[in-house]
Amino acid sequence: MELPKIILTVSSVFIFYFLFQIPYYGKYFFYSLDVFFFLFIIIRCQFLIKQQKQRVIETGKNWLLEDIIFKMASSNFIVFFCNVYNIFRLAELMHRKEFTLHISVFSVLLILVSYITLELIPKKSKELLEEHYLEYKLANK
Repeated sequence: MELPKIILTVSSVFIFYFLFQIPYYGKYFFYSLDVFFFLFIIIRCQFLIKQQKQRVIETGKNWLLEDIIFKMASSNFIVFFCNVYNIFRLAELMHRKEFTLHISVFSVLLILVSYITLELIPKKSKELLEEHYLEYKLANK
């Protein structure tokens, strides 16, 4: 039986909250989560860029909507990288419970947005493009 996604999201917030509240280790859990997340974004963005370039080489055509989808997915790296200093400064506020809750919500939202833009949307991009553009379907057959 699969849990509804909203329950999974809320429980993830509370799990992060309790992990971040662990004395001394909560801050290091936060740091390790950020480093892992940063590496995931870098690797996934490189993969998506290579995949996009390969599609352009194979078909000889560059579709605007497809290009927008892959560029938006890669923009996660820029947003995260520009705020690295601020994100690591948040760890200093973890001794206060209200900030820990905010950091937990922020972490879960960051993971969800990145998962949607780096995994779900690029996987469905071909289906979405074929649905909206008849020429795309004809060109890729």
